[in-house]
Amino acid sequence: MGSAGQQRRAVQHSQRLAVAPDGTVYVADWGNHRIQRFSATGAFLGKWGSYGSSNGQFNYPLGVAVAPDGTVYVADWGNHRIQRFSATGTFLGAWGASGSGDGQFNTPGGVAVAPSGTVYVADRGHDRIQVFGTDYPNAWRGEFFPMTGSPDQCCTLKTCPTCSSTARGPGNRRRSSPPTISPAAGCAT
Repeated sequence: MGSAGQQRRAVQHSQRLAVAPDGTVYVADWGNHRIQRFSATGAFLGKWGSYGSSNGQFNYPLGVAVAPDGTVYVADWGNHRIQRFSATGTFLGAWGASGSGDGQFNTPGGVAVAPSGTVYVADRGHDRIQVFGTDYPNAWRGEFFPMTGSPDQCCTLKTCPTCSSTARGPGNRRRSSPPTISPAAGCAT
């Protein structure tokens, strides 16, 4: 679908890609600070973004995801935010800033969207996942921390009652660090 460089179709250090329900492929072109869009057969369809911190600009887009309705979400690593776009790249909104509070990030490394529209953000610098609803940006639903044990274990908001004290939602206190829980605690995924 491309080669190294800055021209159209060229990618520099592509990090992640996402496939839309219609088969369109979106590539987070990290080195060129942009998102590129291709057909399922590899035909170039467009690109958007440039280096910067204004709406629609990126400081190393690291993750990209597509919602069932075609909305594109981008984890804007260096600007510590998530940006939303139409399928063709029209800016729809953004949320987040550098920090450790609700809805703040420290180098978000990935983003995923569930069929319900719930958005999950991997907040790399804080070793946590933040969860958002569809009413942006006032949709923070909670967070959870990965476990410090085996990489195939996770302490989530829904699946591990033993770990419920490590997760928090609006109004609950945050733990300063994740616990270490053994597989015997019933938290293996």
